Amino acid sequence: MSIAAYLSPEMQRAAGGTLRPGGLALTDRAMAVCRFAPGSHLLDLGCGPGATLRHLSEVHAMRTWGIDRSFQMLADAARRDPHAGRLVQASGMGIPFADRCLDGVFCECVLSLMPDPLEVLGECHRILRPAGRLVVSDLYLRRPEPQGIPMAIPGSSCLAGARDKTALLRMARDAGFTIRLWEDHTPYLTQLAVNMVFSQGSMDWFWNFMGDGPEIRKAACRSKPGYFLMVVIKGSNTDG
Repeated sequence: MSIAAYLSPEMQRAAGGTLRPGGLALTDRAMAVCRFAPGSHLLDLGCGPGATLRHLSEVHAMRTWGIDRSFQMLADAARRDPHAGRLVQASGMGIPFADRCLDGVFCECVLSLMPDPLEVLGECHRILRPAGRLVVSDLYLRRPEPQGIPMAIPGSSCLAGARDKTALLRMARDAGFTIRLWEDHTPYLTQLAVNMVFSQGSMDWFWNFMGDGPEIRKAACRSKPGYFLMVVIKGSNTDG
């Protein structure tokens, strides 16, 4: 999915206010696993129009911050709820927060869009307090091709940045995290595709947004795109 896709009315109709598969149901699943104390300091990385920020603040009583590189998204988030969280225009590479200042970071359908995901994971590790939680949900390749996705430009789409489970777990560990949870939630991705078909009348629209051309789309189909939820902990798995 291209970055421009998130700004389209078609995507908003198909995916709802969260603009991602699974929506707030996956956010709630992550919250149940993380068990943050009320008032914990959480960052939504790539907050978009602020649906997760509002949910974490209003439903879970968290103190929230959101960053997004799109000024339009941040303006939309502020317009919808000026009290949901503090908003900063920034990307995941060079997060403008102090070291060890947050209890948790949410990175929902964002990591695959980053040109250097390991750098983003390192930044998340830096700003988290010891035993802080990082929540990642995103596309992944369930049957990756040895040569990868051809002609993919890093950061150009979710498919261009999608990796397999082994690579994602390795990157998280290389960044200093311990794996707390990995779950497959591919049915949410399937449902998004169904919603788009009902909205637009064919799968062509879905693949136009998910890929960058016919060769990438063919390779992506062979790689069986799925959707996952991962929760990792800064440091050892104390689960406390």
